Amino acid sequence: HADRVAVVDGARRVTYRELSTLVNRLAVHLALRGVRDGARAVFQLPNVLEFVVAYFACLKVGAIPVCCLPAHRHAEIGYLAKFTEAAAWFIPSDFRGFDYVAMAEELRGELPALSEIFVAGERAGGGMSRLGDLLADPVVERTPPGSLGRLRPEPGDVAVFQLSGGTTGLPKVIPRTHDDYLYNS
Repeated sequence: HADRVAVVDGARRVTYRELSTLVNRLAVHLALRGVRDGARAVFQLPNVLEFVVAYFACLKVGAIPVCCLPAHRHAEIGYLAKFTEAAAWFIPSDFRGFDYVAMAEELRGELPALSEIFVAGERAGGGMSRLGDLLADPVVERTPPGSLGRLRPEPGDVAVFQLSGGTTGLPKVIPRTHDDYLYNS
């Protein structure tokens, strides 16, 4: 089914083959930047192509997505990123009138483990990476074959943190393993 449409994002249509290429490109970039092997990655992207690509790229290199709502703001994101010791954060430039780049610039200094901020959209702040630039870079051609295979997580490794709203007002994180995620969801 390589030539069938896998993702529809507005006017954008991406086939399974194209999706695989994009996931591999981003996975290599993540691995080269140390976002792999259990590193936590906060996801605050809306339902866009970049979310799908980044999510699968993280799973491929063993980075652990911490999926948050785009509606979360400073308090929730600051808490989750600190609690999980997030190394990366995926955000839109802006969404529904809110400036995520500005929020990331404000919070970055309070998050000592945060080393990478990836932005879907045209505008990124200093020290942030535009996902569009990374996805356009054929980095896989400069990377030794099989390098991604060495990063494959074990079935019992934590795959994703699922959030629970709980009753405290701040979300809780619940770890799920690759086995849980793949076979029991």
